[in-house]
Amino acid sequence: MLSDKLKQDIESALSVLIGENLRYLYRAGNMLTLGFGKDVKYIKTSGEETARAQFALHVQTSWRITENNNISLGSYDFYVPRDGVSYEEFQNDENDGFGQSVFDKKTEELNESLISERRQVTGIKASVFGDVCVLMDGGINLEIFVNSSMLEESWRFFETGKDAPHFVVFD
Repeated sequence: MLSDKLKQDIESALSVLIGENLRYLYRAGNMLTLGFGKDVKYIKTSGEETARAQFALHVQTSWRITENNNISLGSYDFYVPRDGVSYEEFQNDENDGFGQSVFDKKTEELNESLISERRQVTGIKASVFGDVCVLMDGGINLEIFVNSSMLEESWRFFETGKDAPHFVVFD
């Protein structure tokens, strides 16, 4: 029987997001990256100064974003060509379809709406398996669900630019 400790640890770690706005989402390969909170400046390893959201959530397992009980975006969307791109073009692209997927198209639109319509985190719900649901106003939810029995990283949460341990969930 699984303990409630992981569930409690997740809800505690992510509770700092309550009241913060989802600022953006993008991908690095097939990893979903989300930014929450105010802008903070930090120095990249290249020495260049940049600004990012205060909190980052990196997701390497299955996930979906729902809005008013409809799936708006999901992890499988990385692997589906956007309208106007044939499957052959998508498969033969030298960037592995990066920029040409349904995910890429929908995140362009979603990121534009995040600028005009603030989406504030209203709650965090976790499970004993490491799943988490980030509840936001406007009926938007980010649902992350662990989908493997292997001991691999599923997702991580951290404060940008801080030299502090990341909160990492393994499946």
